[in-house]
Amino acid sequence: MKITFGRLAITALVFAVLTMVATGLANAEGIPPQCSNQITACGCTIGAPGNYTVENDLYASDGLTGKSGCIDIEGQNINLYIYYYNVIGPGSDSKCDTDIPHLNSGVGIHVLPSASNVAIYDDEYVCGWNYGVESEGNNVNLYEVYPYYNNVGLLLNHATNNDCLYCDADYNVTGVQISGGSGNSINNSTTFQNSQYGYWVDGSKENTLSNNFSYNDKIAAFYLGCSSKGQVNPTILCNKQTPTTGNSLVNNYAYSDSIYGNYYPGRYGIATERGAIYNNFNGNNIYPKFAKDIIDGNGNCVYNNYAHDAFSTASPSC
Repeated sequence: MKITFGRLAITALVFAVLTMVATGLANAEGIPPQCSNQITACGCTIGAPGNYTVENDLYASDGLTGKSGCIDIEGQNINLYIYYYNVIGPGSDSKCDTDIPHLNSGVGIHVLPSASNVAIYDDEYVCGWNYGVESEGNNVNLYEVYPYYNNVGLLLNHATNNDCLYCDADYNVTGVQISGGSGNSINNSTTFQNSQYGYWVDGSKENTLSNNFSYNDKIAAFYLGCSSKGQVNPTILCNKQTPTTGNSLVNNYAYSDSIYGNYYPGRYGIATERGAIYNNFNGNNIYPKFAKDIIDGNGNCVYNNYAHDAFSTASPSC
């Protein structure tokens, strides 16, 4: 009996040591822990299918994943619910009420390229990050996602067939950016007082933006092109290898007006860079006080199609 007990004890001890070594190696390699179904802190990755809920406010100071995310998603058939609670990066206060200049970094919610069939439901704020929500996945549905005070509120980064419905991206540098990828849609969403663009499509094709609103986004409400500064003119030529083409902007609204007595002029309502071609604009409404309601850097009306848009000024005027 003593010998049997000793063998069992030794076996258990060896197993414990090996487990500790493996855990130590994983931690040393920066492999983040897997999220439990009830998420209470930043720094975990969702890999297994199922439903996940955020149970309290999450802070960057909790710790981040190896990809500098609060929550990374790498699996399939995943639902993430972020009701009632904020996901707070280093660049905003604890209530997501304001920005802390130059401190935005990391990613609030990051859907990795390996992920697909993911749904994210959120009725609170993702604030103070480099990218509030970034998706690189396939078939990702975003519902009522509210990224505030980020460098980019929502980034679809070489994503395919993503959909954002009733999203609200305010006080970012850029509200919504689609870079690369194809077949995405932004619908019934709002951007407000972003210091660069409301909606930016760059090197991506066959996306649809419909029934969206842009209020007082500084450089352009809707921008199709490759310039981070919105310098729309015939001398800038976007990369032909990653064309911004075949996109449809339908029944969107752009406003540039005064709020509470303060005037926030916008440069462009719709701006299309040279090399962004074969895009369709139909039934969009551009309201006054933009420098140009519509501007097309291709310099003519041949390469993009405009129909039934309501505007005052355009360049070229055709």
